[in-house]
Amino acid sequence: MKRNKYLPLILILILSCFLVFAACREADVPSVDSVFEASSSIESTKEESSFDNSEVSSIEEESSSEECSSIEEESSINEESSAEEDSSVEPPLPCAHHWLEESRTQYCDKNGEIVWACDLCGDKKTESTKPLGHDEVIELARPSTCEFEGKSQGSHCKRCNEVLIEQQTYAKVDHEYVQYSCKWCGLAILEFEERTNGYYCIGTKAQDARRIVIPDEYEGKPVVGIAKYSFGSRHGLNSLTIGKNVKTIEAGSFDYCYNLVEVYDFSIAQVTKQDENMIDLKNHVLDIYTEPCESKLHKDLDGYITYDWRDEVLFLGYKGVQPNDDTIRIPEGVTIVNWCSISPTKWAKRVIVSDTVKYIRRMAFYCAPNIETLIIGENVEKMDSDLFDPNTALQSVIFKDIENWLVRFNIEGSEWNKLSTSLDNPEENVRLFKPPSDDEAQDFSQLCWKKVA
Repeated sequence: MKRNKYLPLILILILSCFLVFAACREADVPSVDSVFEASSSIESTKEESSFDNSEVSSIEEESSSEECSSIEEESSINEESSAEEDSSVEPPLPCAHHWLEESRTQYCDKNGEIVWACDLCGDKKTESTKPLGHDEVIELARPSTCEFEGKSQGSHCKRCNEVLIEQQTYAKVDHEYVQYSCKWCGLAILEFEERTNGYYCIGTKAQDARRIVIPDEYEGKPVVGIAKYSFGSRHGLNSLTIGKNVKTIEAGSFDYCYNLVEVYDFSIAQVTKQDENMIDLKNHVLDIYTEPCESKLHKDLDGYITYDWRDEVLFLGYKGVQPNDDTIRIPEGVTIVNWCSISPTKWAKRVIVSDTVKYIRRMAFYCAPNIETLIIGENVEKMDSDLFDPNTALQSVIFKDIENWLVRFNIEGSEWNKLSTSLDNPEENVRLFKPPSDDEAQDFSQLCWKKVA
């Protein structure tokens, strides 16, 4: 048989292929040893990987802390930078407060409070105040009279009205008559005359009577009339009460009773026609014969008597307790000092005319011979002549306002002339008011006064 010359080549080729295949199998399918070695290597790899993970976590923590610290550092840096930037801008100045008082509460006997508010920024603050203490006002003692209860001296606080010393009250007393009239209320003792059907009141001896009460009866018989001229020229007469049985009032019964304004007429009296001038109505005396009237007379507890008339307030007299300083003070609110209004108070040594008075009427201080000082309020605009009678003890006349006075002789006299002499000398002013003596050439007591703007 013939040997193939290519057989060795073929065998070499097959062996090569086998070796290649084996090599490929060895690469694709690991052996047992290789598998075991691979598993052990894997476990070691896991341990290494866990170790690596812990290291990674620690690294991450370190990195996070480093990041936080870096962030804080950055923020602090930013804050420092912003602070540095802010330091370049000036901060706002504090408010220069302008405090104004908003409210105040103060008390006499305890602490109060003042609230202050700034009118620039609105801020408020409070401040405690000490107790003010009571502002004591003395309430003078007053003796009992037939009209008013007496009182002891007391006091109260002007601010809070708390009573500090309570006044004690004493009962009224009976009338005390001096020269036919009560020294307290001026009630006159009357005289009567018996006529047909009863008695007539014929007058009184009391020249200073301030109050007349015609009774319903006298000695058991009715009082039916008032005789003519029975009470004429009673300048201080303020109050009249007519009994219910009076049927006739004769002419002139109350002529020239300038200050008679309070009338209580309980009668059915008829005016006799003998004289039309029953009452001088020009003197502003109420017409007591037409109907009962309620007077506008004011009587305060100090005894000053005033009357509302035509938007004016007339001073009509004083019938209270004699003051210790013998002074009559024309009350505030009075605008006119009426005729003969001081006349019933013969004890008066000083008269103070309030600043509300505008007009002093003729004979205002007549029949008050003991007046030594007259103080004229600054708002008096007009004074009539004959303010004082010839027997006056006047020593001083004080003008609160001496400017712009004009004078003339008599109410219906000549034109007004500027007063040439100064009025700032109280003793010298007396000669302009006091009636003249025989050796004086000019009658200054007849001067009328007017003040111009």
